[in-house]
Amino acid sequence: MAANNTSNGSKGIFTNYITSPLSTEKLNGSNYDSWAADIKLWVTGQGYKDHLTTKSDTVTKADKPKWEQIDAQLCSVIKSTLHPDIKPIFRPHITCESVWSQAKKLYTNDTQRLYEVCHKLMNIITPKKIDGSISTYLGNVHSALHDFNELLPPAASSTTEQEKEREQRSTFFMLLALYGLPEEYYAIRDQILGSATVPNISKVHRSFDSSVSPSIFLSSLCSLLSSTIHNYNFSVKVTNPPLLKHRCKRWLRPKPRREIHSEVRVNKI
Repeated sequence: MAANNTSNGSKGIFTNYITSPLSTEKLNGSNYDSWAADIKLWVTGQGYKDHLTTKSDTVTKADKPKWEQIDAQLCSVIKSTLHPDIKPIFRPHITCESVWSQAKKLYTNDTQRLYEVCHKLMNIITPKKIDGSISTYLGNVHSALHDFNELLPPAASSTTEQEKEREQRSTFFMLLALYGLPEEYYAIRDQILGSATVPNISKVHRSFDSSVSPSIFLSSLCSLLSSTIHNYNFSVKVTNPPLLKHRCKRWLRPKPRREIHSEVRVNKI
């Protein structure tokens, strides 16, 4: 049974893996972020978060035998989440701290991870095709923005400036999302680009149901754009909200079908 204080000499040995199994995708070198989050959450739940950062030579002599026993059991569980292809790399590492540090050293190359985020984003927007709903598409772009912000946090010192920078990034990712829209959503794209302000990707993603059609999406988006304009104080003359709604209705008006006339020619014998 897991106890709560590693410094206590009477602390029980870790034995509750069966009742609280560690379920995570095996670390393969490309999924470090999700693997590390799962490991940290699970170890914290067991009450042994300190084992990820505590070196054995810093443990007192009195506590060391029990600490090493607990650490070995935890380390065995963590090593079971390594992909067979990379297990040999970790063979010399026999403590939780050593395994944790080695994984971080190997798989947190910020340049490589940033490249992967960019590659992921390009795979989303370049095909100009949406597989699934518009909400899923926006959610994937939003996820790429989250990864980008984790790798490159805002550089501003004040909280206000940091929020402003995040807002600008979110708007930029919204523009990238617009670039990737297929032809049936061009009316939506043109309406947003022609408005006084572009809503950020977070606001748009939260505003729409996962199964909306292009026309419903446009109608809802027009309302969002109008409210966004009301919430900002512009120093220059901008399109007024009523006019924006009028333009949206024009986009939503059914277009007349074109009649196709075909001629059938009969060859005379």
